[in-house]
Amino acid sequence: MPEVRALFANRAGREVFREQAVEAILGGEWLSGVIDRLLVERDAAGAVTAATVIDFKTDAVPRAEDLRERYQGQMEAYRQVVARAFGLQDVACVLVSTALGRVVEIAG
Repeated sequence: MPEVRALFANRAGREVFREQAVEAILGGEWLSGVIDRLLVERDAAGAVTAATVIDFKTDAVPRAEDLRERYQGQMEAYRQVVARAFGLQDVACVLVSTALGRVVEIAG
């Protein structure tokens, strides 16, 4: 599947972090989690220009919207932690649904 393959493609300036533990205080509450796959894009000077949080889901759901609703909070928390860590305005977040066989984008 091209959209999933793109998440695993090697390219210049891309760093890949697997099973990346994250801990932070968000909104006065402690967050502890593990990002399945984190892609960090750097420019030629080494500055971080973008990041993508990828989480794999095996939930047997009939629609992508079901996953969006179920995991919006988790992904938004990861988005905030990664944005803060790398000084980014926005971070892309996607779910890879094994049941649906597709990538599900989570809007920020």
